Amino acid sequence: MAQFNTVHRRRPRVLHRVALLVAGLSQVAVPAASAEWPTEPSSPLVLGYTQNLGQAKHSTVVTPDGAVWVSWIDKQCLESSLRVQRIDLDGTLLDPSGIAPFSASDCVVRATRATTCPDNSIVVSAVDDAVNSSGGPLANRPIIRVASDGSTPWGAGVVVSETASGVIGAIESLPDGDVLVGWHSGSTLFVTRLDPSGDPVWPAPATIVTQTGTSKRIVNLVVTVSGDSFVVWDEPVTYTRTIRVARVTSDGAVAWAQPIVVTGPQPGSSRHTNPTAIADGLGGVLVAWTQGAESAQTIVPIRVQRIAPDGAFAFEPEGRPVSLDQTRQFDVVAVRDPGDGAYLLAWRDGGFATQELRAQRLDASGTRLWGDNGVGVTDISPTTSAKWFDGTLIDDHLALAVSDPTNPPLVPAVMVHRVDPTGTIVGDPWILSDAVPAHGVSVTPNPGPVAGDGAPSEGALAVVWTRSAAGVDANVVAQRIDADGTLGAGAPAPSADLDGDGAVNGADLGILLGAWGRCGGCAADLDGDGAVNGADLGILLAAWE
Repeated sequence: MAQFNTVHRRRPRVLHRVALLVAGLSQVAVPAASAEWPTEPSSPLVLGYTQNLGQAKHSTVVTPDGAVWVSWIDKQCLESSLRVQRIDLDGTLLDPSGIAPFSASDCVVRATRATTCPDNSIVVSAVDDAVNSSGGPLANRPIIRVASDGSTPWGAGVVVSETASGVIGAIESLPDGDVLVGWHSGSTLFVTRLDPSGDPVWPAPATIVTQTGTSKRIVNLVVTVSGDSFVVWDEPVTYTRTIRVARVTSDGAVAWAQPIVVTGPQPGSSRHTNPTAIADGLGGVLVAWTQGAESAQTIVPIRVQRIAPDGAFAFEPEGRPVSLDQTRQFDVVAVRDPGDGAYLLAWRDGGFATQELRAQRLDASGTRLWGDNGVGVTDISPTTSAKWFDGTLIDDHLALAVSDPTNPPLVPAVMVHRVDPTGTIVGDPWILSDAVPAHGVSVTPNPGPVAGDGAPSEGALAVVWTRSAAGVDANVVAQRIDADGTLGAGAPAPSADLDGDGAVNGADLGILLGAWGRCGGCAADLDGDGAVNGADLGILLAAWE
C-alpha cells in the first residue's frame, strides 16, 4: 500500500520577481475578458464550448468575493480538456471561452468537481462518476488550484497517488484553507488532506478497506463543522445498490471499525437514480436515496437517513420516506436551511406518461413539514433526470431551477420556481431563457457585495446550463437573477474613484497604496480578488483622469 502514501505536486519553475509592484503580480495568467451579465432571456452569458452528448456535467461554485466559477469537460473523448470559467460580479469573464488547466484526453471522464478556498481560488479536478468505473492513472487526474487571475499556484497539479488505476470522487474545502480529496482504487477508498500550498497534512491518506472490488462510486465527501468528514459511497449488488458511510477525523484517522450500511436490508437503493448526501448541521450526515426496484412500474419511495458522528441512525433502519404518496420518486436533490436547520428535498415524481417536480421540508427529527406527500411545484417532462433540475436557497425560500431538453416550441427552457417556508409556491416562475433546448442545469446563491458599502444583497442566484439548438455542438451559459426577478442585476464594478471626488488621481492612488496587500472587501480591491495588488493598480491607472 506504500504507493498511496506519496502525495506530490508537479512544481512549475519559480519566476523571478522584480520591482516592488511587480511582486504583487505573481503568475497573472489571463487578462479578464470584457462582458456583463445579460438582461435578456434570449442572450445568456456564454462561458465556453462543450460537446453535448448527454453526459457532460458541469460544477458550479461561488467564492467568498461573489465570483461564480464553472468547470466542465469540453469534449467527451479524444483531445478533451477540463475547462474553467470565472464570472466576476459584473459579469466579466476570466477568458472568452474559459481556460484549460489540463487535458483529460480519454473517454471515461464525464464530470468535474470543484470547491472554493478562503482566498477566492478554487480547487478542481476531473472525476468519473460511473459506479462501475475503475478509472485510470491518477497522474491523469491532477488536483488543480486556480487563482482568481487564472494562474495555477499548484502548477500542473497535485497527484494524490501513483497507483496505476483509480477514480477521483470528491473534493471539499475546510474553513482553514485546507482541502480534502477522496478517491478509490480497487477495493480501497482513500482521503487525503492538502494544505494551501498543495502539500499533504497527514503522513498518509486515511484508508478505508471494503470487500467489493472496483465497482463503487463516491457520492460525496461531507465536511462537518468539527473538521471531520463523512465519505459516502455506493456499490452495486443484485439489481440494486448498497450505500455505505465511513467517518474520517480531522487528523486523518478512520473513526469506525467498519463502514455503516445506510440502506439496511434489501432492496437497497435504485440502480437508475443517484443518492445524495449533505451535512446535517448536527455533526453528522444526511443521506437520501430512491428505494431500489427492478420492475419499471413498481412504486419506489425516496428515503432519508441521518447518521450521527458515532454511527447511530436518527430514523428507522429502513430510512424515513419523504412522501407517503404511492408513486415512483427519483433523482432527489437536498439542501439545508441554516436558519432553522430544516432539510429541503426535491425530486421528480410520477411514471412514464406524466411527471412533476415535488418538494418536501423535514425537520431534524424527520417530521414531514409540508404534508405527507410534499408539495407539487411544476409539471416536468418524463425524460427529465437529475441533471435537468437543481435546488438551493434564496433568502429563506427554496429555489428550484428546471431545464427541459424536450420543451415544445415557444416555451422557455429554463425557469426558477420558488417555495416559501410554509410550502407555498411564490408567484410566477422566473424566466431565464428562450425556447432553445437546455440540457443540464445548476443553481447556486450569488448575493455578492453591493457597490459602496460592500454589504451583501438580499438575494440573487446564478444559474448555469448547457444550451444547444441542434446536434452535439453546445455552449455552457449562465444567467444571474436578482431577488426581484430581474436578470443581469450584478453589482457594478467598484469605482477607482476611491475618495468619491469625481476624479481618479493621486489622492486615489494614495488610498490604494495604503491598502496594499490582503484586503478582502475593501474599496481599493478593484478586481474583487481579496487583495490589493498590481492588478488593482492597473485598473486605477487605466481610469486616471
